[in-house]
Amino acid sequence: MPKPRRKNRRPAAKCKKKPQKPARARSASRSYSYSRSGSYSESEGSSDGHSDEDDPRDYKRGGYHPVMPYQLYNARYRVLSKLGAGAFSTVWLCADEKVVSGPLVAMKVCKSKKSVAEQAQDEVMLFEQMQQNGRSSPFVVKMTDHFWHTGPNGRHKCMTFEVMGENLLALVKYYDYNGIPLPLCRRLSRHTLKGLEYIHACGVIHTDVGSPANDRLDR
Repeated sequence: MPKPRRKNRRPAAKCKKKPQKPARARSASRSYSYSRSGSYSESEGSSDGHSDEDDPRDYKRGGYHPVMPYQLYNARYRVLSKLGAGAFSTVWLCADEKVVSGPLVAMKVCKSKKSVAEQAQDEVMLFEQMQQNGRSSPFVVKMTDHFWHTGPNGRHKCMTFEVMGENLLALVKYYDYNGIPLPLCRRLSRHTLKGLEYIHACGVIHTDVGSPANDRLDR
């Protein structure tokens, strides 16, 4: 009786541990998205939807305004440094020279393209709706001012907001994509839901809750 052939065994392949997907909890205390409901750090940018860099090629007619440190905007806001950028705007840290020893603000300067300007106007309208009669929520970022600025690339809508911290994606990266600790995750979720409850009560629907790059943290 012929002996059965011995099968050659291949060495077992080592399985690489895949990083966990970023948790979809919203901001630690305030809704901070630019998806038509509230904040200054936009859900815009590169092909994946998020970027902190502005494309130099977009500094043209219909594009970004060339903001420079120490410039004064609306006879009030002194530019200190750059905070970030998205596909439709840049964001700058500014001092409000009309308020002595007042808090710094984040100034968003939108592109001058017509469609972007119209979107910015819609955004202002929604913020004004959420802040009617002086009302606000500690879980939703607050717009403090808005105005137009004309420059070499056209007419740009500008908005100012209270300054926030890092976005939720930075927190996910801090924990090396291994998941946010459960107590913190619960806190993020609770504050997110409170923010959503407020904007819904104002008649506003958030359209991009699930993106951690949109949401800002505040202590």
